[in-house]
Amino acid sequence: MKVIWMRLVVVIGLALSLTAMVYPASAADGPYALTNANLFDGINDAITENVTVLVRDGKIEKILTDGSNVPRDYTLIDVEGNFLMPGMIDVHTHLDTIERAQRALDSGVTTVRVAGSSAYQDI
Repeated sequence: MKVIWMRLVVVIGLALSLTAMVYPASAADGPYALTNANLFDGINDAITENVTVLVRDGKIEKILTDGSNVPRDYTLIDVEGNFLMPGMIDVHTHLDTIERAQRALDSGVTTVRVAGSSAYQDI
């Protein structure tokens, strides 16, 4: 069970990054809850609909799938049925400019291995 939670935390990393870009004040203003989300966790071959992700101090605290109430101190952010998913990994890329790196991130790639990088400098 611990492995599933750890993987799920990694799985939603990209979504939180993207949410921080869309709602930049949210993380700075305290804990927040991403509500009305559809979750692809990268483990199961299914979409979990209508989940709520509780985030505190930039980390996923809990994922609610049963309609539980969100604690009062959380700011609610309705993601309007959009999807949360794991960040993608590109294990053969040629990132040589910050613009290309930004394009990869904007496309959902959160981890890369740069082709031609010597001595594992990209890790």
